[in-house]
Amino acid sequence: MSYFRGLQVHNKAVHPMKKKLLITLLLVSGLFAGCFEDLDDNIREATSSEINDFIYRGLNFFYLYKEDTPELADDYFADDAEYQAFLASYENPDTFFDELLGPQDLFSRLYPDYNEIEDALSGVFTTNGMEFGLVFYPDASGNVFGYVRYVLPGSDADAKGINRGMYFNTIDGVQITELNRLELLEPESYTIGLANYDGETVTPT
Repeated sequence: MSYFRGLQVHNKAVHPMKKKLLITLLLVSGLFAGCFEDLDDNIREATSSEINDFIYRGLNFFYLYKEDTPELADDYFADDAEYQAFLASYENPDTFFDELLGPQDLFSRLYPDYNEIEDALSGVFTTNGMEFGLVFYPDASGNVFGYVRYVLPGSDADAKGINRGMYFNTIDGVQITELNRLELLEPESYTIGLANYDGETVTPT
């Protein structure tokens, strides 16, 4: 006999038939284990409510302007049923996201492909060379105009004569507004309509 950590172990010979039975049982149990599916084996499309829930939880936890959106308050919904009804009332997650943004937020957006975010964080991105800001019209119309903050040397914007301090209020001939700004600025190529701004009025040029 031998000893292991104070426990007595008897060295007994295993009958050949018993050994064969043991191996067979192990093989059978391994076969059944291989039949179980992981959660990602069958990919299904998420529902609008599930996507809205993901968006809501992210904004509720991280959003800088959370206090400006009453629906994002932790005690806004009386119970889970009311919360689920709120999620289901929006069929389009993009619309749901926009509705939850603060009125002063002109830059938050959804990315349909997470690779875009990873590329941006890794320093991989496309640009026309024009870095700009967006501002509301003073007349509270909901219209928006842009101002050029910086132009990258050797870029397409530089070649087109864009300079720091220029103003623009249209993209491809369409007035920029609070609602369409993200859609208009999304393409990799677009035409800007220049304008003047005297501190009170935006005038197309």
